[in-house]
Amino acid sequence: MGLTCATIGPAPRTDATATYYRRLDRLHAAFAFLADVAMIRLGGSLKRKEKLSGRFADAFCHLYLAAATLKRYEDDGCPSQDRPLLEWALEDSLQKVESRIDDILRNLPSLWLRGLLRPIVLPLGRQEKGPNDKRSRAAAKILQKPGDSRDRLTRGAYWTGDPEDALGLVEHALQLALQAEPLPHKLEQALQMKINETNYEEALAKGLERNLIQPSQADMIRHAMETVRQVIQVDEFPAQPSGRALKPLQPDRFI
Repeated sequence: MGLTCATIGPAPRTDATATYYRRLDRLHAAFAFLADVAMIRLGGSLKRKEKLSGRFADAFCHLYLAAATLKRYEDDGCPSQDRPLLEWALEDSLQKVESRIDDILRNLPSLWLRGLLRPIVLPLGRQEKGPNDKRSRAAAKILQKPGDSRDRLTRGAYWTGDPEDALGLVEHALQLALQAEPLPHKLEQALQMKINETNYEEALAKGLERNLIQPSQADMIRHAMETVRQVIQVDEFPAQPSGRALKPLQPDRFI
């Protein structure tokens, strides 16, 4: 499988997901072989080598996530509109698995063992590149708009549209931004300026002055911008005098 880059071999499906099953199978085999050799060579000391055992844990987690992603896709009936999400998740996990396997090979304590295992585990080097920009844009586009794919993705997870809730505020801001989306774009083209959360009042004033938008449309944009700003704002703390540390809290403050 390593020599053919998993282009041949059995797969439970014959559609476009077959290549992902083969690539996952290749990495499963590489991981299992490498884990067995590491246990034989290092024994109980493998647990004490925390960096090395941590890389095994990372690889195992993403092997599990990739398998779970394929199962979820099949359980949902293989909806074609979910393909960008499936492909992004798999490309990301497979790349991380191969990267951790490569890290393990480079950090095995025995030099002769590294030289022996690399041609077997990764004979052609690293092949998984991760999701490209095109796949990332396609997946992000699904996440940014309500629809069946987004509903399937959040099924079973806590969700609310209540703007008083922290998570609900994010969803509320998204809905407002989508409703107002064509208007800021229209203003940007007419005014030849990029509108953001710091200059939208100036842009709205110019748009109203030149009759590019109606007052109700300006209110819609303002409301969306203010809500988005509320979502992305961070906590503010007073500046400390230069060279002085924060005063520690007294023990009675915790009682």
